[in-house]
Amino acid sequence: MIFLFLEFIALLGLFSPLLRPYENKFIFITYNILLVLIAVTLFFISPNYKSGVFTKAIYLIAPIFSALFNLVVLSATIFRIIEYKITATKIILLLTNITIFIHLIIISVCNIKTIIKSFKSEASADIGNDKTVLYIYVYGILAFAVCFIIPIIFKVD
Repeated sequence: MIFLFLEFIALLGLFSPLLRPYENKFIFITYNILLVLIAVTLFFISPNYKSGVFTKAIYLIAPIFSALFNLVVLSATIFRIIEYKITATKIILLLTNITIFIHLIIISVCNIKTIIKSFKSEASADIGNDKTVLYIYVYGILAFAVCFIIPIIFKVD
């Protein structure tokens, strides 16, 4: 819930020209760190049938709001690629932001399905047993690309 609050504050910061991730490199890095923290947090939690209404609402709101926050970070990454030259770091950020965005959408869909199941049958044993953890392989493939493929493409002489 703290990350949800921090994302909300960060989005309010978009109204100030000094706190926009498009021109301010420190804010851009901060937004990316916050995005990774929320993605990691959401990766390890899932709703269950014993959760209260408020907790279930947070399970619904957090990944959807984080996906919207990710769109801001993704647009800032694309802006920085267009405005400045393309580098390996910006390509890695772009790939990571797209990967996290897709994962947040998957988490949102799985949470919605789980919460619907929890309202239909309170004692179902398979509730909260979603397959979002299989997305770890996508992160593994991304890590392989970052470590071995991108350095070959952006070889420095």
